[in-house]
Amino acid sequence: MVVSNLTRNKDLTNRLIKDIATPEIKFLVRSGIYFGSVIGVVQMLVWALTHNALVMPIFGLFTGWITDYVALNMLFVPSEPRRFLGLKIHGLFLRRQHEVAETYGELIAKEILSPENLFEGMLTGPRSDRLIALAQREVQRTIDQQSGLVKPLVVLAVGGRKYQELKKAAAAKVIESAPTTARSMFDYTEKALGVNTVIKEKMRELTPTQFIQILRPAFKEDEKTAIAVGALLGAAVGELQAILVIHLPALL
Repeated sequence: MVVSNLTRNKDLTNRLIKDIATPEIKFLVRSGIYFGSVIGVVQMLVWALTHNALVMPIFGLFTGWITDYVALNMLFVPSEPRRFLGLKIHGLFLRRQHEVAETYGELIAKEILSPENLFEGMLTGPRSDRLIALAQREVQRTIDQQSGLVKPLVVLAVGGRKYQELKKAAAAKVIESAPTTARSMFDYTEKALGVNTVIKEKMRELTPTQFIQILRPAFKEDEKTAIAVGALLGAAVGELQAILVIHLPALL
């Protein structure tokens, strides 16, 4: 049911990742400013000393590559807090484990494992036949119990086959009306299951390695592509810088 909902609703899948990774995505966007400024100062010094036209595209390539590579890894490395030169370093995503658990639990409980979706999955999922069979047995058993002492008279009046058909028809009616009838118990179901609370608690108990797997796959698939594109764009911008620095003064 979870896989079906996430596959069917791409916007929900994207929002799930986006909502839990908003600070990390902002960091990735801004990382070019942080790292690019530092490397840019070095580039400026090297250019001032060499005036070599290759300096800028090479530094641009290096800046684009190292910025994306370091920024992506800073989200998940190191997995455990460590001290370096007196500073505490820890994967940016891992620092927020409790905060992410809060957001993730609310989203999953509201959008995916909601009573509506759970009930729909029970009625239409690959094992829905079990629920239907259970409902049929219970309805027919209840009819037999309620008939009590008059059951033989009822069977005699309508006939054994007709009596069985009536029980099956009653069971079918119950199953048909189940989606509407079930709405009255959604609030109770939500409180009784406590999906939100369970997910939050379990996520907070995850090891760093397990917790990383919540978000890392979303970046991993296109990580190499993102780094390569960053490097190529950096080289292109560096080449443009070189052209402007070398040829613009002559034109002016």
